[in-house]
Amino acid sequence: MKCAGFLVVEVALVLALILVIITLATPQFLFLKRQMVHSEIQKLIAEFFYHRAYAMATHQDLMLTVDPGRGTYGTQERMLSLASGVQFGFLPQLLGPPSQPTRLIDKAVSFLHNRINFYADGTMSSGTIYLLDSQNRRCYAVTIPAGQAPFIRSYEYQDRWVLIS
Repeated sequence: MKCAGFLVVEVALVLALILVIITLATPQFLFLKRQMVHSEIQKLIAEFFYHRAYAMATHQDLMLTVDPGRGTYGTQERMLSLASGVQFGFLPQLLGPPSQPTRLIDKAVSFLHNRINFYADGTMSSGTIYLLDSQNRRCYAVTIPAGQAPFIRSYEYQDRWVLIS
């Protein structure tokens, strides 16, 4: 006589297989989340270089505005949004700026009035933008230091700020 239904062993085997699949997939998912933030950092840096070059080529100052509340940045003509899973923000009790972390970070964008100015002479206003992943586990920063030779740096916080580019 055949019994309809599943044996406890069969159910346990199916659950074990599901757990193995979840265990194997989780690190890949976290890697993808981390790559998403890195991609946003590279996109932000590319925008900075583009606006700097555009200001120099047209001999006109240009301004890029960051709206941390909406997760957007850009000019009046073109606004870009952060990818889902990435937001402007920072970890609690984190010190900054990344190059010399001496004071508590109190806002996600340290540029004056959340505006980055690109001047016709090739200089840029100085400041830092902080990005978080959706789980608020990892914090990243993109900085433009003060000075005549403009350059852009990006950092990741790993118990201390680590330069990533």
